[in-house]
Amino acid sequence: MTDVNRALRLRPPRNPVERRAIGWWAVQAVVVSIPVLAPLVIVGLLVRPARQWLLLAAALIGVVTLFYALVVPWIRYRGLAFADTAVPGLLGQFLESDDDDEVT
Repeated sequence: MTDVNRALRLRPPRNPVERRAIGWWAVQAVVVSIPVLAPLVIVGLLVRPARQWLLLAAALIGVVTLFYALVVPWIRYRGLAFADTAVPGLLGQFLESDDDDEVT
C-alpha cells in the first residue's frame, strides 16, 4: 500500500559521524580556497594598478572561506542541513521496517 501523503521515516544511522570530522571539514575548506587566494594575493602584490581590486577580492574570498570553515562543519555535524530530505531515505535504504507497512 502506498500513500502519497505518508511521511518517510529514516532509521538512526548505525555509524554516526565522529566529532573529529568537524576539524577535517574545516581543513578541507581552507585547503580548497588556497589555489584561489594565492594567485590573487601574489598578483595583487606585484601589479600596482590592480592591487586594490585583487586584494579586495582576496579579502572577500578569505572572509567567505573563514565563515564557511567555522560554521558549515558544525551544521554538517549537527545534521541540520536538509537531514529530512536525504536521497538514501527516498531510495528506501534507511527506512524503518515495520510488519504493518509495506514499502514499495
